[in-house]
Amino acid sequence: MIVSELFFRILNFFIVFILFSYIFKNHIYPLAKQQLYYYFSSLKNLKDLILVARRRQQALDKDFIEQKREAKLLLERVKKWNAVIVHKKDKYDYEIEMRLRAIKHLRERQEAHFTQSVTNKLLIPRAFEKAALDLQSEYRQNEKKAEHVLGTVMACIKDK
Repeated sequence: MIVSELFFRILNFFIVFILFSYIFKNHIYPLAKQQLYYYFSSLKNLKDLILVARRRQQALDKDFIEQKREAKLLLERVKKWNAVIVHKKDKYDYEIEMRLRAIKHLRERQEAHFTQSVTNKLLIPRAFEKAALDLQSEYRQNEKKAEHVLGTVMACIKDK
């Protein structure tokens, strides 16, 4: 009995072992294998995503550095343009000031000429009339002397 019991126990053990091996091989191992495959493929995908993210970050860093450099160049250009604009504005302001001075000087000369011409047109004839009246009243008795004085004065004025 002991031998037969032992035999059946060993036989049961082998049957359970074979059954367990069959279940493991046909059901557990493929599921575990599939789970491991999904796990490792997701790890690989994550690594690929990390590499892509790093490359994008490097590209963004390069772009940032390039944009920063371009911004500095643009700022330098703007400063140069501002300097040129300020210089041209100063030049134009100076030219405008000089033109205004020239116009003012020309206007003053024109006013002086106008004043002179008005004086010549209005005051000189009146002065001659008054001088003539004064001379006539003074030299009424001596008309030849009066004509001589008036002729001399008129000749002087016409010469000028």
